[in-house]
This record gives sequence, structure tokens and C-alpha cells, in this order.
Amino acid sequence: MDSPLDPWGGAWEPAPDEQASAALARLTAESPQAFAESAIVGARWVQLPFYENYRLLELQLDGKSAFVLHGAEHTRWLNGDSAPIHDTNEAESLQLSDGTVEAYLRFFLYFVRGEAGAFVLVEDEAPLRAGPKDDRGRWTFEGSVAYDGGLFRATFAVEPDGLVEMVDDEPVAPIEPGAVTEYASLEPAETSAEPVQFPGDREVTEAIVAVLLEDALRGSERNALLQHFNAQTGTDKPLERLAALVASSMPVVIVESDLPFVEDIVAGLLDGPNGALAGGAVARASVNPGDELRCVVAHENPATRLHLVSLHAYRGVYDVERTAHELALGDAAVVIGCERVSDVPEPLRRISDLKLTLPRIDRARFARIFERVFRAKPPAGWDAPGADWTRYLVPADFHMPSRLSLSASEAVTFLRGRVESRLAQVTPDIGPKLSELHGLGEARQICEDIVADIRAAQAGSIEWSAVDKGMLLVGAPGTGKTTLARALAKECGIKFVVASAAGWQSAGYLDSHLRAMRADFTEARRYAPAILFIDEIDGIGSREQLSGENAGYHTQVINALLEQIQGINTVDPVIVIGATNYPEKVDPALRRSGRLDQVVELPLPNVASLEQIYDYYLEPYRDENEVGKGVKTRALAELTFGLTGADVERFVRGAARRARRAGKKIRQDDLIAEVTGRPRRPDSAPRLGKEEMRR
Repeated sequence: MDSPLDPWGGAWEPAPDEQASAALARLTAESPQAFAESAIVGARWVQLPFYENYRLLELQLDGKSAFVLHGAEHTRWLNGDSAPIHDTNEAESLQLSDGTVEAYLRFFLYFVRGEAGAFVLVEDEAPLRAGPKDDRGRWTFEGSVAYDGGLFRATFAVEPDGLVEMVDDEPVAPIEPGAVTEYASLEPAETSAEPVQFPGDREVTEAIVAVLLEDALRGSERNALLQHFNAQTGTDKPLERLAALVASSMPVVIVESDLPFVEDIVAGLLDGPNGALAGGAVARASVNPGDELRCVVAHENPATRLHLVSLHAYRGVYDVERTAHELALGDAAVVIGCERVSDVPEPLRRISDLKLTLPRIDRARFARIFERVFRAKPPAGWDAPGADWTRYLVPADFHMPSRLSLSASEAVTFLRGRVESRLAQVTPDIGPKLSELHGLGEARQICEDIVADIRAAQAGSIEWSAVDKGMLLVGAPGTGKTTLARALAKECGIKFVVASAAGWQSAGYLDSHLRAMRADFTEARRYAPAILFIDEIDGIGSREQLSGENAGYHTQVINALLEQIQGINTVDPVIVIGATNYPEKVDPALRRSGRLDQVVELPLPNVASLEQIYDYYLEPYRDENEVGKGVKTRALAELTFGLTGADVERFVRGAARRARRAGKKIRQDDLIAEVTGRPRRPDSAPRLGKEEMRR
């Protein structure tokens, strides 16, 4: 590339310093392992005849060159892969012409590498020659290419959007190593010789927990033990102070987080040559053979320096009083992991010295976590308006982009896409609004009051503690209990998480059953403010009606649900709405004040409401001009009095199907046919005998 004029471009010109600096800044953000310590020695650029908005820019970095396609919004490093070129083609909406296609092909071959290296055009005796267009309308070219230690006679096909295909390559002769060198070196700088080793899943999780734990420690500095110990410690790093505290004072620490087995991750952060263990052993909670749902802490090993107790996997600790006594008197620190401090049995809470609540990921923490995991700062613009998606990230989201060794911009795109996909599942963007529902009776006023309270709490006019925590929707099948709950969330613009008693039970035995229940409450708290809708809540049962060998099982399930509802706080406001057809089968404790205390009955709609329901479900077909003028919804409502809104939706759907098959608009007789269950085809009607016809 020493010539001032290249066959695929124009004359090279010195590039402005600000353009070169902007290009290097973008490259450093996306590929820090290649450009982090690079300095610009010189820069030049050239306008390519087939690109309008991008220039080919050569950055001379510490004695080596990096070639990039530089535009106003993006800088793409030509690293030998075809993706940067195709991405630029798409951004340019590239459409090659007879006058630009040859220059583009030369440019493409110059900067794209195959598995065995560069494709080098050898034109000493046989220059690149254009051929006729093929049957797909692609330009074709023939030329000699040096590749993989040999000389090939190759045929290329080029599409208007820049896609290049080698449709034929016939070997001509071998080539001595080093005989052909006319191709660019695409190595960016000396620092790229050693590839960056991205951390494994455990290291990723430890990096995330380290950031959250640091902030939890900063938020707990008013703790008397921390205040006293921090004054004696010569370091200002929170984790080092905690490690020294654990090693010397052997405290009992409760760590509250929805991350499973968080105590094990915390132990890994505290460990080290001079850490909490100092060569000692870690005793993890084990399952007691007598009760597979509880864990027991072993105390017999005198070398143990740290006990780990997990309350995520098990319901509790075997023989809590004895365990608390042994841990309090033992010569070892204790780390107890739990989803909520209220899950920790009171004897263990009593002996605890320090409670740490790991905060949620937010914008500031995301930037610190991202830099630790991907060894680079998030790319510019990641925190533009709308970046509150970071608060819905969970530690496991970072594992896949780390395994794939994605660049900074690719990792942010991956993480954002993962969160957006998750949010789409809990965003009630389908179904009617509250104002579009009819036949609710008194339930409408109750729901409108709740909507007003939620909006006031969102605006900060009232505290979330002033909003009802729960509601029990009661009504016959098809009266719209699920639709009403979803409409509430849609009206307020909050998330809607769906659960069911049957879904929890299908998870497995009691421990899995309870774990599934806790997981749904945890998810609702993550999206707070949110509505958690529990369908068929009567399936959990009532302790007043339990009997037999399964009574103990159901009692523990009911107690666990009561505990979860009672544990909802105003920091993560969640409104629990249960739905049932049989209110008498719902445990009275679930209906007491402070829980599902608003019992809302949904009646069967009257004639006026049914008429409005027919109009609502017919409206989409009216918009498409698919409803005839003779449809009388009042008559239909009178005919179907005593049925539900779900029945109406089914009638309208079936009438639309009849009209569609007949190739006409929806008519009154189509709707009446659905209401009366008329056979869809005359020949499918049951044949009656003479006696049946007479009767």
C-alpha cells in the first residue's frame, strides 16, 4: 500500500487528527484487547468509489497499521473477516454498478482472509478479467489467486449488494513460501499478540457479587462492628476490610440476595493467601439424612475457619437451636446465604453480627460490573435515555457473552436483547384496557380505586404502604378474572407476572414446589412495581378442610405462601391478585387484612354489558369492513343472557370463521349459528329417524 493510488480507490490524503482519534476511541471501546495501549503515529484516508458515507482509514499505531472503514456513526476494523465489510454495505445500502464492481472486488480480496490466509491477486501474466453475468444476474470475474501455498485460477461472482462468492477454483501450480507478499498486515498493534482470556462462569459471578458486596458494605458502615473494625484497618477497600474482619473476629454474617448459593461466592471472594480461610477448611451445609429438605452444619472439624449455610436450597436448618449454639461458640466465621432475612430462623438471626443486603444492578453498578467482566468500559452511548433496562439484569445474563468473547458493543447488544426479551413476557401490551371491560359490577369501582392508588404511588404522592397489597377475584369460569388482572397492570403501566397453584405443584416434590413458588415471587419483586397473578389459587387448599396423609404437605405450602405474601415490602412493591371459582376453598388466613383482603366478585354480565362485549369483539372486524350492516348486538345479547364474556369471544371468532369460509361479511345468522351450535356444514348435521322427527 505504498502507492499513492490504488486500483480500488483514489488518492490517499492525510486524515484529520480528530477523525483518527475518534476512530481509535471507538476501536478501543469495542476491542480493548487489541487497541487499549495503542498510540497514533500517523493516519491517512481515501474515498472509495463504491461507498458514499465511509472512508478507508489507515491508522499507524506504534509501527503497525490498522485499516478501518470510518463513518460518522461507526468505525469498523478490517480484521480479515468479511463481517465488517458486509455491515458497512448494509449501512450504505450498497448497490454496485458496472463502473464500481471491479474496484469493490479488488478491495474485498485485499482485506478478507480465509482459513489459510490472504487471497492475493497475481496479475503478472493473467490480469483480472470481467466475464458475462450469470443466470442470477451476478457479475463474474476470472483471475489468478495465490492462496494456501498454491496458485489457483478462480472465478468470482459478485452480487449488487456486495456479496462475493468464489464459484470455481482450479489449481495451477504450487507457490514457494514467501513468494507472494502483496497483501496488507491486519495486525493492529503489538498488544494484540497475547489474546485476552475471558473469565469463566464462576469468575464472572464473583466479579458481579464483588461489586454488589462492596456497595452493600458501604451501605452498612453504620453497623457498630464495622465501624469499630474499619477504624483499625489500614485499607479503604471494602472487601479487604471484610476479609480481615472475617479472619480475625469470626463474625456471623447474613447475606441477603436472590442469587442461589451466594454464600459460596462470598467465601470465594474472602479467600486468598491472607484471606478469611488462611489455609483453613470451609464447612458447607449438608443435607440431613433424616430430613432431605433441611440442612445440617458439621462442627467436628477443628480446622474449619468458615461455615457456610444455604437457605436457598433448603427450607431450614436441622435442629436450629443446637446449630445456633454451636456456631456462636465455635472458632470459625459463619456466612449464611438467604433470599430474604425473614427466611433465616430466629435463633440464627439472634447470633448474627452483620446483615448485608446485596443491591440490584443499576446503571452505575452495571458500568463497574461490565468493566470487570469484559475488561473494557461499555461503549459510548450505552447509557442513553432508556438504559434503565440494566435494572432487570441478573448475574447469569453475563455468562454467555463472556463465553463467546464478545466485544464491548456486541456484549451490550446481547445483554440489552436478553432483557428486552424477558420484559416482553411480563409487559401486558395485549388485551383490553380497564375502560374497555364491561359487566364488572362493583368490581369496576374497586379496580379504578386501585389504579388511582398505584398511579399516586408511582408519582410519589402517597407511600406504597397506602396501596392494597392483594386482591382475590371470585367469579364463574369465563367472567374475565385473568383479563381484569391484566387490564389493571396495563392501565397502570406496570409489569404482569403470571403464576398458578398447579404450575407450582407440577415442579415436583415439596422442596421443588416451594422453590417454584419463591421463584415467581422473586421475579415479581425484580420487576416491581408489578402485579403477581396467581390463577386457581384454591388449588393450594384450606387448612380448615385438610385431612389425611397429605395434610402436612399442603399445610407447609399454605404457610410458605402466607410467608411470601407477608414478606412483600414497599421497597419492591408487588400487588398479589389471586383468582378462584371456589372462594370457600381458599384458606381464611389468605383473605385476612394485609393479604388478599379485597374480595372482588365478578358477576355474569347483564344484557347491556353483553351488548358492549359483542361490540368490543366485533370492532376489529368492523375496522376491516368485515361485518355486515344487519348485525344487531342487542338481539344477540338478549339471546345469550346468562353467558359470559368468554362465550361471546368464542361466538364472534366462530362467526368470523363461517363468514370467511363462505367468502362474505359476518352476518347476524353467522352469529346466531354459533350461539345455537348449528353444524358448520349441512352434510355434517345428524340424520334423524322417523320417530325422532315425529317427536
